[in-house]
Amino acid sequence: MENKLYILNGCSDELFPINICVVRKYSELPIGSGFKSLHWHEDLQFVLCTKGYVNYQVNGIEYKLKEKEALFINKGALHMSSDMSEDGEYVTLTFPEELLFFFKESRMKYKYVWPYTRMDYLRCYEIKKKNQIINVCMIFIIFI
Repeated sequence: MENKLYILNGCSDELFPINICVVRKYSELPIGSGFKSLHWHEDLQFVLCTKGYVNYQVNGIEYKLKEKEALFINKGALHMSSDMSEDGEYVTLTFPEELLFFFKESRMKYKYVWPYTRMDYLRCYEIKKKNQIINVCMIFIIFI
């Protein structure tokens, strides 16, 4: 039986396996990328609210993100954006955990990535604007 909630990353370039989506209430790039679409995937996802607010649901728990706030969504978590302000906008980066390994059998993989991406109870981590990671991620998104 096919799991209709499972989706693939959808990257168009295997040499750059990061799927970048910009989602607004009435439009999204690429088309079909996510507003009010309940799904899960094997990739990691970073969601950054860039305008207004967005409500995001992860494994049944609701998170309200305001501008410059973000969520890290672990692989396998059931999630969707459920509501947003009229002027709301968010950007998602979806990528395979292998990008964090540096190389196939690295210490990074076993000591710092797998322990977290394999935690059943760590499905989501909320990042508020006081955290410096938001500034780094906004710079990353601008240069991509």
